[in-house]
Amino acid sequence: MSSPPPSRRAAAATTFATNAANIGLGALQSIILLPYFIRYLGKGLYGSWLSSGDVLAWIQAVDLGLPGILTQRIGAAHGRGDEVDIGRWLFSGVISLGAVAAFVVWASYAVAPRLPQWFKVPAEQAASFELTFQIAAIATAGIIMQYVAVGFARGTQRTAFMGLLMALSSPVGFVVTLVMLLHGFGLPSIAWGMLARSTVLIVGSAYFLFSSMTPAMFRGFRFDAAVMRETSRLMPVTALGGLSYAAMNQSEFAIIGFMLDPALATGYLATRRASDVGRAVADAIAYGTYGSFAHLVTSEQRANSIAVYNEVVSIRTSFAVALAGAYIAMNASFVAAWVGPGLYGGTQLTLLLALSSVVGGGAFLTNYLYRATGAVAEGSIASAVEAVVRIGLMVWLVSVIGVPGIPLASLVTASVFGVLAYRWSISRLRPFATEDDRVDVRVWAARISFLVLAVAVGHSVRIADWIAAAMIGGTFGAVGLVGLVAIDTRAGAIRTMAANLVRKARTPW
Repeated sequence: MSSPPPSRRAAAATTFATNAANIGLGALQSIILLPYFIRYLGKGLYGSWLSSGDVLAWIQAVDLGLPGILTQRIGAAHGRGDEVDIGRWLFSGVISLGAVAAFVVWASYAVAPRLPQWFKVPAEQAASFELTFQIAAIATAGIIMQYVAVGFARGTQRTAFMGLLMALSSPVGFVVTLVMLLHGFGLPSIAWGMLARSTVLIVGSAYFLFSSMTPAMFRGFRFDAAVMRETSRLMPVTALGGLSYAAMNQSEFAIIGFMLDPALATGYLATRRASDVGRAVADAIAYGTYGSFAHLVTSEQRANSIAVYNEVVSIRTSFAVALAGAYIAMNASFVAAWVGPGLYGGTQLTLLLALSSVVGGGAFLTNYLYRATGAVAEGSIASAVEAVVRIGLMVWLVSVIGVPGIPLASLVTASVFGVLAYRWSISRLRPFATEDDRVDVRVWAARISFLVLAVAVGHSVRIADWIAAAMIGGTFGAVGLVGLVAIDTRAGAIRTMAANLVRKARTPW
């Protein structure tokens, strides 16, 4: 008797829930750690580390886009029921990502001696700075290897274990970093925490793969010339996609540290931190739906592809706007209570960061789903072009208006390329899916009005108190999320899920 087909909605919801939980843990850890970093390391040294972290992100991005390829191809194979082909792609992923991990370590060790000079690290701290970067590179290589298990989990709709593993690994890294920092180990404490987290991920991912693979997958787990040729054909353009994502989203601290002052990077982080959390929660929808959407467009239900695509985009936008409104309203109070009002970047920077989060995350989602339709190469090329434009615009705007030029450049470029990716996706789906091109003016009017109200509150209400910040942000987030989802005609699945949860909660045992 054949097993029942996987639930794409359930897999996407599980991935979103676990990612959101992990983001919450990461945010809590960041809130706890940043004051200690400032106290024990200083704004300048920590700002230099933030800037060098962008360099590590660029090196890590040379994963050749393989995680995306694995997720899309394994998802498609699983949709066809071809377990042998899943095994072939897993083998290709292990070999390819193993080579990438080795390159990351080599490249990081090669560039490490130059970083102290680039980011204005005092001479007496240069050796410690270099060592920290090298340890972090080894941790990053381990995280790259566990992408094999992540691709398999998302492609086969088995996402719960990997989400739990992420939740378990994060506190391990946090505890190691905090304990070492308090005992005087200085900057390397950050890297040792990263390595501890990476070790947990590698061990858990290996267990997950070996326990989840079927006999057919093990038979396919071998070198296959056709799969390797396909991988090699896609890698040049998907590598551009990974590099462009890093350039667009992980260049900001490096630009500030190199062009302005590393200490400003610390203030920028403090102002942006809450926005990062909101963006990451909203982006969890993209990560949660990629594998499921790749599965859908190759299945018998693909006629619903456009409706599902628009549903995902609309839900993500409503989540992003609600979280952005909460961020705008409470950020001044939050930063003042957290690290002091001196590190708050102002209402203008806060608003630009919020809008950049909403629009930039939307552009990422539309490009991500465009790749899930099978246009992996085309989506990667589009990201590369956007990255070139955005980096050039960032550098120019920073030289003209300073730090606010960073989110402004992101907002401009994401607006253009997000719309393009959306149109390209619909064009690919239209031959076999029913058109759904409604624009709900009520929803957009409500979103804009909500953000305007948030700006008014954020600019006028500034209370350096944790409880006040939590109440402002929590109220705006809850009201915005419930209100926007309630009036969004495309959010029916979310409303149904919420109603079922309420019904179960009211049902006696």
